Amino acid sequence: QQSESGGVLGMLEVIDSDFARLESETTTDEEEAASAYDKFMLESGGCGYHKGAEVCGSIAKKTDQVKAAEKLSKKKQSEMSKTEADRDDTQAELDSANEEYDKLKPVCIKPSVSVEERVAQREAEIESLQQALEILDN
Repeated sequence: QQSESGGVLGMLEVIDSDFARLESETTTDEEEAASAYDKFMLESGGCGYHKGAEVCGSIAKKTDQVKAAEKLSKKKQSEMSKTEADRDDTQAELDSANEEYDKLKPVCIKPSVSVEERVAQREAEIESLQQALEILDN
């Protein structure tokens, strides 16, 4: 069952990366097309402002700057949401590991017993085994 869930998770990761790549490519293509259109409109004198090439060029430059800022903002938001998702996944793994550690801790870590107590326990065990051997020999 774990291999199936790993397969499903792996498939979902591939789908997610494909979607992110496709989204990035599409956004880039759209921005390039918009930039080419703006450049064409500026060069053809049809930017729609009818206030001269200098004003039109200034507006186009500001528009490009705004679009670049929006693109950067979207990219940063996307990166942030992915980072937050990674952080949440990592936190879930950490919580799971801590729960497992808490379950195993009492089994693995015994309370510290002094050397004298261990020697006394071992001697008592040896003595009881010798008694059992004597009983079996008789």
